[in-house]
Amino acid sequence: MKFINRVVFALSIAGLVSMVLRLMGKDNPPQQQGGWREVTPNR
Repeated sequence: MKFINRVVFALSIAGLVSMVLRLMGKDNPPQQQGGWREVTPNR
């Protein structure tokens, strides 16, 4: 029974941490630099 309680506790802590990180990350706008560039043929 102790093992099940520890697993439930660990999963709940992981869920709380992920929720906090997700809420903190919503304030930042998406990156404007980087990503894919258009392919320009060298002819």
